Amino acid sequence: MDGCSVFRTWKDVMAPLAKNGMIIVLVFSFYNIWGEYTMGKTLATQDSAMPIAVALTLLKGDSWNFGVLGAVITMTIIPPVIIFIIFQRQLVDGIAMGAVKG
Repeated sequence: MDGCSVFRTWKDVMAPLAKNGMIIVLVFSFYNIWGEYTMGKTLATQDSAMPIAVALTLLKGDSWNFGVLGAVITMTIIPPVIIFIIFQRQLVDGIAMGAVKG
């Protein structure tokens, strides 16, 4: 690694070491934003701009339609599950990296 440029040092040394930690931050941030209710309820002024967590509360109306509610909840759960499946190995490696044996 002697004589490497700054870019190559970042590419070959720093990026591989930081990859698992960055993926954990990415996935946790996605989960936090995906399930956000308070800010979405406060800032969304139009129905078309509401996040899915806020739109779920509007499905109730006068009566519960459990078929539609179940379908929407299933569609809501699919993106976080896909994100978890894609990054499962990096999540486990990153969380285990911070564990202390002893």
